Amino acid sequence: MNWKETVQELADQSGISQSLSKRVLQLTEILEEVAAEKKSKDLVFKLEKYPLESKKALDEEDKGVLIKMRKEMEELSLDEIRDILQIYTTFFHLVNSLEQYEISRINRNREFEETPDLPRKESIAEAVYQMKETGYSYQEALDIFKEMDIQPTITAHPTEARRRSVLLKQQEIASMISRMGEDDVTPDEKIDIRREILNQLNLLLLTDEVRSERLSVEDEVENGLFYFTHSIWDSIPVLYRDIRQAFDTYYSRRPEVPILLKYRSWIGSDRDGNPNVTSDVTWQTVIEQRRTILELYLEELNELRRYLSVSDKQTSISDDLKQSVKNDEREFPLSDRFQRRYKHEIYRRKVTHIMHKVRFLLDSLKGDKQDVISSAKKYTKTAFVEDLELIKESLIENGLSGLSEQGRLQDLIIRAKTFGFHLSALDIRQHSSLHEDTVSELLEQANVTEKYSSLNEQEKIKLLQSELKNPRPLSPVKSERSPVTSKVMTVFEEIGDMLALDEDIFGSYIISMTHGISDMMEVMVLAKEVGLWSYSNGKVDSKLDVVPLFETIEDLGKSADLMGRMYDNELYSNHLQSRKNFQEIMLGYSDSNKDGGYWMANWALDKAQYELGTVCRNNDIDFRLFHGRGGTVGRGGGQSN
Repeated sequence: MNWKETVQELADQSGISQSLSKRVLQLTEILEEVAAEKKSKDLVFKLEKYPLESKKALDEEDKGVLIKMRKEMEELSLDEIRDILQIYTTFFHLVNSLEQYEISRINRNREFEETPDLPRKESIAEAVYQMKETGYSYQEALDIFKEMDIQPTITAHPTEARRRSVLLKQQEIASMISRMGEDDVTPDEKIDIRREILNQLNLLLLTDEVRSERLSVEDEVENGLFYFTHSIWDSIPVLYRDIRQAFDTYYSRRPEVPILLKYRSWIGSDRDGNPNVTSDVTWQTVIEQRRTILELYLEELNELRRYLSVSDKQTSISDDLKQSVKNDEREFPLSDRFQRRYKHEIYRRKVTHIMHKVRFLLDSLKGDKQDVISSAKKYTKTAFVEDLELIKESLIENGLSGLSEQGRLQDLIIRAKTFGFHLSALDIRQHSSLHEDTVSELLEQANVTEKYSSLNEQEKIKLLQSELKNPRPLSPVKSERSPVTSKVMTVFEEIGDMLALDEDIFGSYIISMTHGISDMMEVMVLAKEVGLWSYSNGKVDSKLDVVPLFETIEDLGKSADLMGRMYDNELYSNHLQSRKNFQEIMLGYSDSNKDGGYWMANWALDKAQYELGTVCRNNDIDFRLFHGRGGTVGRGGGQSN
């Protein structure tokens, strides 16, 4: 039995679709050819043999086969082991990609079969259909979407060490294999595609899957940006088109859908457990994200300029848009040649001015921090959206609403509102013990107390409240600080710079291992030291959301009671008022799984969600639960319920 037959047998037993099975077999056949050509036929023999022997050893509990396999593998050279692992790893990564294409294909086929009375399961159309059937009016259904606040958070996983070049090649190979199985591909095209797959596979096998040195935070940032600039960027406009289409189907109206999905990230900003994440690294992450999104906008604007070939000789243009172009001309004058060429194409001129403004922001990123911050004030995300909306309003005003409701302009407006000039908001996470050490040192420097850490919880709360109401700082700016305190305080200073650049770039301040009220108040004291938090005449001005992270089974059990006591605290209540009476709470999956096991953790998490929701509603607090589904059990896209 050859490797292809082995895979065929395993595929048949697994119950996967015929379409996916066919593509996996094509992949196997091509990989087998590459392995035989580049490595050896002996390697192919081993690739064929090991899966079946492993299956027999596991399914039939045949210890003899297991002992035989172990003995054979012990005799393999390092080069042989490397070759086997490389081929298998490549195979499984590509199968994962093929599964994703298969899911898309199945969903697409289901869309052909759906009807208004039988929409595709788990689709947006089905959700809107259910609301309509339940008796929701158009406005009530739309209000449900207005209340949604979904913020997927990209986290750093050094174990996902594949390089961007490897990810791209794997994506291209899977795409070509899927393309080979389509009905509209001619025999000659299939031959060409197969040759290119062989070329790409050879390149992939000759490319180091991981770098020769340990993955740096900068590498993690680059990997994270790969997903933002590909699947996420492409999917966002599609999501909103699906929502509008569903409303059109069931309510005969296509609404302006509010932005319900925004992104956050921990890559380059999560301090807990990663000493390599410094303030400089976080700032460079901010700059890289800003550069990435501005470059994406430039590409889209260039396409939009080609797209909007409307002439004022053929239709009217709004006076507001004409005046806007005149105003732009004073600040960003276009060349005489361009103005002559596009004299009557006002939309193209407006888009060109927007491109100049975006290029200005891109160029400013080459300067120092203060140059970047000051330049950012000259053209903001709000102004960018207003420019695009001005184009949209002119199109609507002059009978071209179709161009404004669907197409490049609408997609760009949705992306601008989703990603802004920051791409994703960066959360800062730090361990509660470091906050306590830092506050303890600052209190000692200010001659307030030398034994803060030894105080009980109530004594700590009383002291922290007193300091929060006291306008003076605990330590001079240039006072000597220990390495821990210096590192912690630099984080808060960095948050100030981030907010000065773009208020959307900073997400939340998350406290790992939150055990008590003092853990949250300590963060407020540290924020006060750098001007991010202040108290005056009974009112608080806070620039950040303080987010507790409940991770252990014990802390999850006590979380609702702790938050209830926080809400009863007058000073914290004032803090929440400055944050629009909003509280985010994070629930830890990874540590609770380690702490109590999978089933115990799930019960504790479910119970905590219900109790936290109850205490927040009882106190009229608007809240968001942040599900930190880390750990091996939490990954893989399984249903969270």
